[in-house]
Amino acid sequence: MIEEQFKKLSETLEAGCQKHIAAGGTITFGAFCNKEEKTCCPIWSSIDQEAVALLPLDNDVDRMHSGLVKALGFKISKLDILSFCAGFDGIANSGGDKMCHNLGNTFREKFIAKEEEVKDGSELE
Repeated sequence: MIEEQFKKLSETLEAGCQKHIAAGGTITFGAFCNKEEKTCCPIWSSIDQEAVALLPLDNDVDRMHSGLVKALGFKISKLDILSFCAGFDGIANSGGDKMCHNLGNTFREKFIAKEEEVKDGSELE
């Protein structure tokens, strides 16, 4: 990914997170979006969720990819998006863009205030 695209990705995700938080939501990891609890990951907070819900796609990863490409105005690979998600979720990079993975780590440190886990590794609510 070239520097200008990376900067646009970072700015778009930051703006989406800030908008979601300003609307009373929380940025979360491990899930895309929960409207009832007002939680979203950075990517879902940055895309037009209503528009992607109408797309004839089979899964949320494809919807997330399509929505982010539209929001950015340029193509980004699914692997790079998933690399960001892995970084944000605290998972090791599995071959995606290292800058995207590191950006995910940065967003995790910035937006996840507290993490609690039980012994089996699942989240506490």
